[in-house]
Amino acid sequence: MKIYNNKGLPPEQIYRRQQEDKRTDAERPGGQAGTDSLSISGQAAKMRDAAKASDEVRAEKVEQIQKALAEGTYAVDSKKLADAMLRKHDN
Repeated sequence: MKIYNNKGLPPEQIYRRQQEDKRTDAERPGGQAGTDSLSISGQAAKMRDAAKASDEVRAEKVEQIQKALAEGTYAVDSKKLADAMLRKHDN
């Protein structure tokens, strides 16, 4: 064990402090466990709801594409793909 910044304290007191620092908040006298909380703004709630809705729409689209791939009917419009790639590259 190495002791740094002992500030003239006896080694047993330093050791005791190090052991106390290792304890979790719940283990410390007067400590409380499970008291974390989170609140979000109204705008964040709207964004969360919009993301959930888009996930549902996206899942439908993915399901349609998977079905078309399985049936061998999925076709890629190469012009649309190239245009999208160029737009993405320009931004």
